[in-house]
Amino acid sequence: MKKKHIISIVLTAFILVSCGTSTRNTYTTPQQINEPQIAEITPIFETQIERVNNCDGTNPTYNVSYKTIETQKATFEISVGAGGLVTGTPIPSALEVQLEAKITAALAKDYGLTAEKNHDMTLENPPGTYLEHTIEWEVTRVKGLVEVIYGDGVAQVVFEKIANVELYNRTSVPLGCNGSDASALSTIVNSSETPITILEPQPTLAPQPTSSPVPQAPPSSRFTAGQLLYEEIFDNASAWILEGNRIEDGNLIIVPDNDAVPQDSDIYTDFILESRFYVPTSGSMAFYLRHQNPPCDDWNCSIQIVLYYGSNNSLAARRFLGASSGKQEDIKSGNISSIIKLNEWNTISVAVRGNTYEITLNETLVFDFVDNTYTSGAFIIDNAGPDEVKIDYVRIYAIQ
Repeated sequence: MKKKHIISIVLTAFILVSCGTSTRNTYTTPQQINEPQIAEITPIFETQIERVNNCDGTNPTYNVSYKTIETQKATFEISVGAGGLVTGTPIPSALEVQLEAKITAALAKDYGLTAEKNHDMTLENPPGTYLEHTIEWEVTRVKGLVEVIYGDGVAQVVFEKIANVELYNRTSVPLGCNGSDASALSTIVNSSETPITILEPQPTLAPQPTSSPVPQAPPSSRFTAGQLLYEEIFDNASAWILEGNRIEDGNLIIVPDNDAVPQDSDIYTDFILESRFYVPTSGSMAFYLRHQNPPCDDWNCSIQIVLYYGSNNSLAARRFLGASSGKQEDIKSGNISSIIKLNEWNTISVAVRGNTYEITLNETLVFDFVDNTYTSGAFIIDNAGPDEVKIDYVRIYAIQ
């Protein structure tokens, strides 16, 4: 799971002093490479715009990728020299390989950042449309220092690296076919640097909704909601297996370390699930989708969409092949620090068609993924946090 921090460190310059008039030895092989000191982890949000003309039906799909994905190799600069290295001297290729390996291992171990080499995406363009696709990438840049110890001193090597790239959001806007430029397939990339900050939420009283919002198509950049298949607004307790939970003021209250299960849950294949929920300042809750009933093994065989909020604001997708140890597999995760609302109401939409899943939180696309494990199933809501969570409604739509 990706973790993001800003770590302030003091880069201490080592002053190398030679004594007497003896000739200074030159050491070309380092005796030791210390662990990287991370100075800053910063997300850069880059916007990529692709205009695809399919007015004549000749461009039904268009493939895009993160354009600078191959630049994930770190760049180095020597700030203090030793062992024959001086500021401005290129780093030997063998040492560069060692430094790159050290940095990659440290980022994976301490921060969960692993470089992804491929970020390809297929844009769907219905016949007779001219679409402007806006793709936002969250690019994680890391800066820091590695100390290289030689027999005659310590060299300090400053580095900068793209550690991770993830899809942040994707939207499409139709342009008019009449008079449009059929040759327009342009790419525009802008970037803005937004350092990560950790906000301490202030406790507030939980606002109670006066009524559930009118059913409407949940936000999705790829799928369109059709017929409303299921709706629960929690006006009575008879439709759910509570087992310690309760219905109160039009909300389902799920107590800590408990789950909520519909009495007679239907089996859904392709669908869009939408829910409105209230979370406290810390904890985690999850929606289990395509849950197998009867289970395939143990009690839990499903795709889990879990939200962590508070100290670690993230959303993760997991594959459960049973409840036993070792049968839980991570699929994908994303940071939701700027999306989740603590001590407030939130909305989530999960669109599922075939093997493709897309998760939207508070009208912001978090990520999508592909998984072939289950083709249909029921749903369960779970609260693994230390405090109660509230569910205002659950709606399931067919996909057009």
